Amino acid sequence: MSSTPATRFPFISQAPKIGDPPKSDWAAFEQPQLRRFPDPDGLKLRRFLGRGTQGFVFKAKIGEGREFTVKFDQRPARVMGKYQVIWPFERECVNGAILDLASARLRRAKLETAPPVCLLLNPKTKEDAIDNLKAFSDEGLVDADHPPPRASLQPFSPDPDLKDCLGWAELDGDYVRAAGKRAGYGIVETNATFLCIVYGFVEGRSLDARRILNNSAFFHTLGFHLEPFNPGNWWGRGVLVDYGDIVPPLGCFGFNERAYPMQCAWAERKVLEMERLGFLSGARGGPPTAFYGRPAARQRNTGRAAGGAALCNVRGGDGGVEGPGTETPPDGGIRSGTGPEGG
Repeated sequence: MSSTPATRFPFISQAPKIGDPPKSDWAAFEQPQLRRFPDPDGLKLRRFLGRGTQGFVFKAKIGEGREFTVKFDQRPARVMGKYQVIWPFERECVNGAILDLASARLRRAKLETAPPVCLLLNPKTKEDAIDNLKAFSDEGLVDADHPPPRASLQPFSPDPDLKDCLGWAELDGDYVRAAGKRAGYGIVETNATFLCIVYGFVEGRSLDARRILNNSAFFHTLGFHLEPFNPGNWWGRGVLVDYGDIVPPLGCFGFNERAYPMQCAWAERKVLEMERLGFLSGARGGPPTAFYGRPAARQRNTGRAAGGAALCNVRGGDGGVEGPGTETPPDGGIRSGTGPEGG
């Protein structure tokens, strides 16, 4: 058995992640809780994909069915030069829960079982970001009986490419270490259990700058601050695979009010520049991290990026990467990943 009795934290729910979230009021956004992955015992860790400063990642399956990415996060990390701590597991649980709430609301609007979401299409302040996030809640409903609180609100019907966040799990430490050993990777942590988040697996890597920018604009409009752009954390045609790279406007350290109104313009400039230079296509080896502002080499070790963005996620190919790895097959042997996704 791979799963264990659940640890309790305020940002996770013991309810299985099946269907839409049970509540969609503003309180659910103020205290988001990621629901539990419904079948942790069925997860079989098959391929070790990589390790970063904040955790390690396996590719997994349930039987011969769908493939998953299982991201194991480590203890809270101290931000350079700061005393606040950022726990990647907490941030990604919060982000996964918020995206679950927002996606459910957009689905209802698309099916016409709820009115369209109306918000500011070009938010510029933290207050705008919070108002936009609130537009996805029950209290943000706009219809004939609930007129918009601001005349500048407009219908929002995006079609983003999002990596599925399928819930959190807690796996037995001996099982995780044994899976790593079979894959030829030694896990030195002596945890009795490992907390992890289960994601859908993103196939292939053929990045398209416009898709990256469209998805970045979606996160911005929803109210998220964007961490420094790391091309290693984008897969498929332009899917963000590391939800540690976005920061919500409520509750989490790292939301930068000065950088927020400029981040989409910075994104367009840097992503198109990297496309022109061949970094997105793989024609040239990309830098470990490319900022939405100035290059990393020009930053002092102050713990802040250009425009004041916190450098809590400065890394190359951190735990969110979906790259080649070493497989742990059912027979216990070791196979090396050969495809672009290790598949």
